[in-house]
Amino acid sequence: AGLLDWAAELGRLNKAFDALIKERDAETAEGKQGFTLKAVRAELDGIYDDIVDIGEAHILLSTDSAAAFKALADAFNPVVDRYIKLLNSRRGRRGAGGGDEEDGEGEDGGDGGENL
Repeated sequence: AGLLDWAAELGRLNKAFDALIKERDAETAEGKQGFTLKAVRAELDGIYDDIVDIGEAHILLSTDSAAAFKALADAFNPVVDRYIKLLNSRRGRRGAGGGDEEDGEGEDGGDGGENL
């Protein structure tokens, strides 16, 4: 097969891939999978907040588990910091305004990025 044949095949596969992505996005947005990303995000934010509170309590009270939670915090906080920077850069490109349901940000600018 020549280069033109490969280019045509690549074009066909790219179109098929784009169609699948659009279909998946539409299904997810419509909740056909039994959930919406916004609802799942809200639930996960609550769970994350509980983990942060428990970890902070163990560290503050110097329990037997404090060292494990401190190690978790030390490993996870850089990830949270990168996520917050990413969200802030998106906000900067969008300009001032309300939240964006697509990426889970709320009207208050909350991002669920509280450090452990």
